[in-house]
Amino acid sequence: MKNLNNLLTLNTVDLKKAYNLCVSNPKINKDLQLFRHFFKANPLNNDIKIVEEKVKFINKYYSTCLRFYSNKINIHQLAQHILNITNLDDLIKTGDPSAVFAIADTGIINLFSFATKYCCLHNRYVYGQDDYSIYDSVMRTVIPLYTKKYASQTVLLKERDFEKCRVNKDYVKFNNIIGQFIKGLNLNITDPRHSLDLVLWEYHR
Repeated sequence: MKNLNNLLTLNTVDLKKAYNLCVSNPKINKDLQLFRHFFKANPLNNDIKIVEEKVKFINKYYSTCLRFYSNKINIHQLAQHILNITNLDDLIKTGDPSAVFAIADTGIINLFSFATKYCCLHNRYVYGQDDYSIYDSVMRTVIPLYTKKYASQTVLLKERDFEKCRVNKDYVKFNNIIGQFIKGLNLNITDPRHSLDLVLWEYHR
């Protein structure tokens, strides 16, 4: 999608409207409630079986395509990797970007996108915070288009800027890019990262 006319209007009022429209959709609302219930019921990362279930859950609902990497790292191995991360729950609770790097850096394969989702979902549904933005193909492809549309308010970005973050597992830079984008557009909305993630995903996927 290269036509800037097909993009949403991104300001506080329109983003709120778009978000409310999303959450009023019965299927989307059901999924959000499911996420909240699942992570509230399983908040910590200190049991291998629970972590395995979390990996499966995120893979199912976010299509992280872990099956494509099963010859390199399976569900149990990934769960064990996550379990071995020191103070992971504390890191996620405080929105520490190093949590994303720690999960993504398996030593076998780069799971940057999965790691952003893992941290974001815990941070939001366990701790009620909005510290993490999710990296996925939608964010990588459409945010640069929005920076063209709103060139006077944002820093012009290209897809390769996002791809570099993924390749280098540089979540600090990625999260700062999204933070500056939100600030530039003055998106004064509760949980702007979550709202932007949800709206862009539902509109552009």
